[in-house]
Amino acid sequence: MINSITEEAIDPPAPPSCLAKGDVLRLLDFPKEFIVGHDTFAMTTSESLKGFRDIPPGTHFLWVQKPEPGPRCGYWYLTKLPGVVRVKQWDRFNEVLGEAASQFEVRMEEASVGTVYPLLKPYNLKEEEAPTPKRSSPTGLRAELSFMTDTAEMWRHLTGAISGPFLDRVTGKKGVSEWLVDSMDCVKGDSRLPVGLATASETYRTIVGSELQFLFSQDIQDLRILDQGPNADTTSRIVALINSGTIPVSEADIVAELQFVFVTGTHLGNTACLEYWWKLVLRIILRALQLSLQRPTLCRWLIRTLHAQLVYTDNNVEPLQQGNSNVSDGPSGDRLLFHSLRQSKTLLHSALVEYKSRINTLLLDLGNQITQEQKEVGYSFEDLEAWLWRCGWDLRKLADGGRRALLDDGDEDEDEDDFPVIVDIDEDGREVGLVSFHRD
Repeated sequence: MINSITEEAIDPPAPPSCLAKGDVLRLLDFPKEFIVGHDTFAMTTSESLKGFRDIPPGTHFLWVQKPEPGPRCGYWYLTKLPGVVRVKQWDRFNEVLGEAASQFEVRMEEASVGTVYPLLKPYNLKEEEAPTPKRSSPTGLRAELSFMTDTAEMWRHLTGAISGPFLDRVTGKKGVSEWLVDSMDCVKGDSRLPVGLATASETYRTIVGSELQFLFSQDIQDLRILDQGPNADTTSRIVALINSGTIPVSEADIVAELQFVFVTGTHLGNTACLEYWWKLVLRIILRALQLSLQRPTLCRWLIRTLHAQLVYTDNNVEPLQQGNSNVSDGPSGDRLLFHSLRQSKTLLHSALVEYKSRINTLLLDLGNQITQEQKEVGYSFEDLEAWLWRCGWDLRKLADGGRRALLDDGDEDEDEDDFPVIVDIDEDGREVGLVSFHRD
């Protein structure tokens, strides 16, 4: 009889039916009046929050902040069906959301998930909390642009390339199911310790945060040293990284890096990630012109991701100063993303103008030899250009001071005519008679 009870006790229970819809994320001892962000929404807790339920398959990001301004910490995690129970506990001593105090706590939460399930916030709360888009979206959107009106599709465009192996590499945290990141995390080799403090790695991680390991850190430094101008094509650097064999790098990893630094930088206010995002976009991605010919799928993926990031910044991120947004001149410059680089809007506009001019020439020169994948690159950039047009940006010409801004950023000048060509624009902001690629 005793043996029978023992065997029953150690048999793993069947997964509760409530996990069929997705993961349950339990938050233990979570204080009131904290700010909690989960994927595309954020809320201030008016009562002790117990967690979230029905978290669908995919990549997710949870972050928290105390009521007063200060550092934020967050977790990246991946889910699939059937769901599992994840447990995080507020550490009052270190003031961080960390692991449960013991495995006993975890087992207890797993055993009682059916009871606590109705008390948890549903994942689809984001649909109720999503802010009204500031800029109107055109009607009759194609499937590729569904992220402009569908928050679930938006999140997929912001995080869809991020995988477990990628998170292992970029954070240096392996063998975990949730990857902790912090506002104080820095790029590997870029120590920000106070003067006089030892730089031992353990001390660095304890006092300042983890070191994030990015793929293009050295490439960006090399480009700065070589002082290569906007004509320098970075496609060879991207392709060489994918083909190097030193570390396994796929096209998805390139996109994942762009996605990771945007979400972590935007939601945690992580300076290192925001600075790296600008370097990655301005010095690597928007200079990789031949990528549209050699690896068009990757090129299109990067353009579409950039498009989603700019739309998300405009529509979902709170302004730093209320009432200080110039909606008639490009994306809203009062968002955190645009405050992390001097002359950021001018630099981005100028880089996109240069990119448009050269990518159009490359694709049009293909004539009848253009492939469907290469056409898709043109379509994706047209979509981005049309949205920017509605925001007030014209990519046919450099804005005042645009070339000067590129020079100030360490780039050489080009002997090129800056005067715009007068062309017709359709109602969606696309040029008539230049690059349309005629979607069938």
